[in-house]
Amino acid sequence: MSSHSAASFYLAGMLALGVWIGAWLRPDLLPCISLSAFFLVCIACTLQNIFRKGFWVMAGLAIAGIGMWSMAAALPENQPDHYLNHMHPEVGSLEIRVLESLKSTSFSEKYTGEILRVNSLKTRGKVLVDMRKDSTRGPLLPGQLILTPVLPQPVPPPKNPGGFDYGKYLRTQGIYGRVKLTSANCLLKPPPPALGAKPLLGLRRKLHRALNNLGLGKQETQIARALLLGDRKTIDPELHLAYTRAGILHILAISGLHVGILATFLFAFLAPLRHLPCGKGLQTVIGLTLLWGYALIAGFSPSVVRAVLLYSFVALAIYLERSAQTLHFLGLCWVFMLVAIDPNWLLQVGFQLSFAAVAGIVVFYPFLIRYLAFDKWVGNPLGKLLAVSLAAQVGTLPFTLYYFHQFPGLFLLSNLVLLPGLGVLLVTGLACMSLELLIELPRAAADLLNGLLGGMNRYVHWAAGQDVFFLKGISMTGFECILSVLALFLVGIYLKTRRRQVLYGIVVLLLLFQGTRVYRNAKSFQKQSWVIPHQVAHTMVWIREGSLLKVAFTDSEKGARLIRDAQNHWGIRHTEYGPIAPIYTLGNTTLRVLDRSGLYSPVESQPDYLLLSGSPRVHLGRVLQVLKPAVVIADGSNYTSDLTRWKKSCAEKGIPFHATAFGGAYEIEVPRE
Repeated sequence: MSSHSAASFYLAGMLALGVWIGAWLRPDLLPCISLSAFFLVCIACTLQNIFRKGFWVMAGLAIAGIGMWSMAAALPENQPDHYLNHMHPEVGSLEIRVLESLKSTSFSEKYTGEILRVNSLKTRGKVLVDMRKDSTRGPLLPGQLILTPVLPQPVPPPKNPGGFDYGKYLRTQGIYGRVKLTSANCLLKPPPPALGAKPLLGLRRKLHRALNNLGLGKQETQIARALLLGDRKTIDPELHLAYTRAGILHILAISGLHVGILATFLFAFLAPLRHLPCGKGLQTVIGLTLLWGYALIAGFSPSVVRAVLLYSFVALAIYLERSAQTLHFLGLCWVFMLVAIDPNWLLQVGFQLSFAAVAGIVVFYPFLIRYLAFDKWVGNPLGKLLAVSLAAQVGTLPFTLYYFHQFPGLFLLSNLVLLPGLGVLLVTGLACMSLELLIELPRAAADLLNGLLGGMNRYVHWAAGQDVFFLKGISMTGFECILSVLALFLVGIYLKTRRRQVLYGIVVLLLLFQGTRVYRNAKSFQKQSWVIPHQVAHTMVWIREGSLLKVAFTDSEKGARLIRDAQNHWGIRHTEYGPIAPIYTLGNTTLRVLDRSGLYSPVESQPDYLLLSGSPRVHLGRVLQVLKPAVVIADGSNYTSDLTRWKKSCAEKGIPFHATAFGGAYEIEVPRE
């Protein structure tokens, strides 16, 4: 590793540390500015030989302070004009501008919006717009203005163990609230002429319309939107899952692979410009301008920005006839994106996976190609593709296991089958989409694109059906993920330097990793509890005994995802299933389930906990008088009107009442004897 690359990685790591500290502590701006200024002064002192040593220490602390500063500046509490700082009961109206549409559900449309005004005060800040579907109007368009008295509310945390924290995900996008609207509580206004005439919005609409006009199949159109325009919100969940299980989901996110193919085509197309005076510079400027324009059209996601920015650094280095040190440029991209664009990107999965994949390729590809460099003319490209795929998978493996708890065993075969033809598919798709804007595209060209996309989908569905190769239920904590990343980093350093001292560090990290897992398993073994999860219209009772989860349910299919999330969250190794029983005993604690029938006996023993299921037609006051439970629980199978009445009855008796619809899953811990 060169000195430039080492310095870039060191500064990038310290910047990430500063951003994480800023996201954790949420400091004010003034302390961050003062801290950064202090360390910058210390750097100046080292340069003037006032301090003889400590330049790199001070530089790292200074860049960490800048990371905290950038993160603090992005927090709403440090922005006086952010709408959250002007929310109070006297607020009468909000003016919201729709930014873009998100993936909708069966009942509502979702959009990202920006709050322009609170009453008459100008504000800013993004918000999630949750609009109930209405057949009397069409979907909202970017630039659409909404007037409403409904105030934004925070997105609640997940109701069940291991559930997806949508509110946390939105905060990484800079969205800190949600407004739930219907056609009755808002007024829709057309966008101002200046906003409605934005060339970028108009071009994106025309490109989407051109794709729809090609006459592709439904799934082929969905994949074409993702491949060419970065729009994945229209993909069917089943098709998305198939690409995940096939290990080829990364081709649906526009990143370095797509940008590299497009850049190769563009610079080859612009090659005749090199014969002109200053033609080399003209080729570079026009090529990079087109790439950045494509990044804007594709949604300006972290992966596409990283890819275009990295390629820009490499192209400029080639133009200036300097050595293209990819690791050095990768560190510069990291610093630039977090400081100049958005520090919240560091917390996004796409940002982390994008950089991990490139770092894995740069570090591990030279080592792998030594063993995969075949002599035959067909084998040489095949070996390179194998080495690139393996290197990228190694780099992203800790993040894949931590975030998704699964590993697609067919990823290598999928890459070998699909990646060689991806360039043809991208160029064909972009050409068909662009020509459709200008002329009526011949049917044969559209059929060719439809055939290519259909063939790819057919392979993906076949690969997704090979269940034996798809590993799931792999549990990994955040600390274990960090240890894994550090171990891979040291492995990369060892492959570059062959220093024995680095091996000691790798061994220490592996021992820490194993010790962490042993401690977690030992702690889990001591765990014994009941869990009443929240599931709409159905009842479930979980009994957790160490790494064993016993599941009782009224509908096995409806709760499959909840069970899978809990297994990944707790590291469950074995799961047993059965029907709902009326009484459960764990240690000296009993749980009584009162179901829809409402049957109970005045002579039965008094339970510690009473679970109400299926809105039983009983007078709860009499039930409480007879059974005398210590706590009453109502799960998601009960009507909301019943919950309100039952809560009042329990309050009159002085008995705690918990409704999973409002408070989430209820866990009853029982000490092991």
